[in-house]
Amino acid sequence: MEIPGEIIEAARSREDGAAERLVALAWPQAFAIAYSIVRDRGLAEDAAQESCATVYRKVSQLRHAAAFKVWFYRTVIRQAAKLERKATLAHLFSPIETARDDIENSATRIDVLRALAKLPRKQRAAIVLSYYGGMNSREIAEVLQIADSSVRFLIMQGRDALERLLSDPRSNHHVSGGSPCRLTWVRRCAARSTSR
Repeated sequence: MEIPGEIIEAARSREDGAAERLVALAWPQAFAIAYSIVRDRGLAEDAAQESCATVYRKVSQLRHAAAFKVWFYRTVIRQAAKLERKATLAHLFSPIETARDDIENSATRIDVLRALAKLPRKQRAAIVLSYYGGMNSREIAEVLQIADSSVRFLIMQGRDALERLLSDPRSNHHVSGGSPCRLTWVRRCAARSTSR
């Protein structure tokens, strides 16, 4: 869901209650993107909470409301990556692995999330920002602080890798019986990216 520019502008201008409304609208996007990066509900909630706290404190410092989307997604990605690094280090010193909750009951969604988890972090971030966040390659380049052409290459590589993972019968992500329904997501993403 796109956050209306007038709400961002009101929060940027410090109108009463505007920052709270902005955070309430930003939270679901922050959580979804963070979860796609860290693949852990607790870490995603922490990353979303920290990102929304940053929005609340610093949105008034933006020069233009149009800069919000890129700044916000960059904040979420950085926070998620930071928490993921901390969790990885903590896991190395923890003798017991904690159980993770699946956020969806859908086998397809779980398979896609697992396949996404196998991608390198920048590929995963580019795909999530493009297909979930609805960002174009220029915006993603700003968030990830890389060249626009690198974003297109990352997305192309990521889609190819996802298609291989989701269609490989030896993969845990392959649909039993040969039905390629999990590939629908990848192909839908590919069709969307060619229209940009």
